[in-house]
Amino acid sequence: MKSVALQNKRTSVLLKSLTLLLVFAFSMSSFSQEMDLARQKEGRKLFRSLCASCHKLDKKLVGPALGGVEERRENSWLKSWIKNNAEFQKVNAEAAEAALYSTSAMNAFPQLTDVNIDDILYYTTVGEIKKVPAAGETTIGGNVVVDGGAPSWVIYFLAAAIIVAFLMIASLLKQVNELKGKKKPEIQSNFKRDLQELWAGVKKNTFLKAL
Repeated sequence: MKSVALQNKRTSVLLKSLTLLLVFAFSMSSFSQEMDLARQKEGRKLFRSLCASCHKLDKKLVGPALGGVEERRENSWLKSWIKNNAEFQKVNAEAAEAALYSTSAMNAFPQLTDVNIDDILYYTTVGEIKKVPAAGETTIGGNVVVDGGAPSWVIYFLAAAIIVAFLMIASLLKQVNELKGKKKPEIQSNFKRDLQELWAGVKKNTFLKAL
């Protein structure tokens, strides 16, 4: 009986740990989404006030299109260029070559911090985050609605945690029932089916929507 009580205690600890893990994962996901939204908004504001007269995200204007610019240039290079491209051209051959793109010299922005520039570059990467309005949602003046879906890493992290928890709980229950003299607990007969249903939900991303 002591062994059974010990196994029950372990099961209880496991369930509590899993609950805390899920709460932590959802909290981090929510915090991450809020931070990304704040960066997108700040970057959009700075881009429109400082860059939009010469640049667009998706097509050339006075200067080149800036959508996905971090895929073409390193972050440190872009910061030096944005803060003072004239001085940067004196010490960097690629910067001097880039200046030949247009006869109009680019303004310097020494007042921008690294965080400001990172926000602008983040906006050039993600652009306008759009979502088709769901039932009950509306758009005002064409403003977009930001997608609040969970990031893919959260989906797979939670799926893995739940599957591991299922396996551990099933193992513990099997041991408990064996100690009680039961060879085939009923829960074992449904375990494979439950895992299959869980994995199907993960692939369709339905279980997180329900949460």
